[in-house]
Amino acid sequence: VTAFPNPASSQITLRGQGFSPDGVEARLLAASGRLVEQEHVVGVGPAAWTMSIPADLMDGFYLLRMQDAAMHTATTSVVVQRDH
Repeated sequence: VTAFPNPASSQITLRGQGFSPDGVEARLLAASGRLVEQEHVVGVGPAAWTMSIPADLMDGFYLLRMQDAAMHTATTSVVVQRDH
């Protein structure tokens, strides 16, 4: 799975092969493994989804985990960085 733009500020696009087009659960985890955001995201094109980044989320390094109903799972890293 890939995530872009990376670094991201308000929204991120996810791309991955082999996932259900009906949608995936996207979980944003802090480096410690703590869940900071979870969203059911639906496809915006072939093998592509978008996820919102909460406005109050601090800049930093996060893990993004995608999982569909068939339990296909993939993880990638995401950097959240906003212009201050």
